[in-house]
Amino acid sequence: MVLHKHGQTLYENTRELILEHLVEKVRRRLAGLSSTEFLVTLKQIWNDYERSMVMIPCILMYMDRVYVLEQKLEPVCDLGLRLFRENIILFWTAREYFNNALREMMTRERHGEILDRTTINDISLMLTKLKINEADFYDEDLQTWCVQ
Repeated sequence: MVLHKHGQTLYENTRELILEHLVEKVRRRLAGLSSTEFLVTLKQIWNDYERSMVMIPCILMYMDRVYVLEQKLEPVCDLGLRLFRENIILFWTAREYFNNALREMMTRERHGEILDRTTINDISLMLTKLKINEADFYDEDLQTWCVQ
């Protein structure tokens, strides 16, 4: 497609397909889950998504190396990470679920429950890979609550 001057179409359709998947499938899958289910499901979704974001750029390598560079566009892998960050993690409903899940986990831990540290570590690693700034992500109430 790139050789036949359809790079823009390929790039835009890739972006639209990723966005559609995030909005139509991922958001729906996360909606209405309990706090604990939310974090576990988010971790599973992220693992699948991250795997896909390794494969998709491999398939579109020529487009990335030629069309994306010529047009000074975002590489497909970076595009995928940005779309996930903007449409899932920073989406207001997900942020609310996320903050509620963290509050619930902290409360349970304060009451002596042992938490699944693997999930917590994986979610933390996900936020790091997505370049989420804690100050921009966590609401002020949660930051205050954590200090108590």
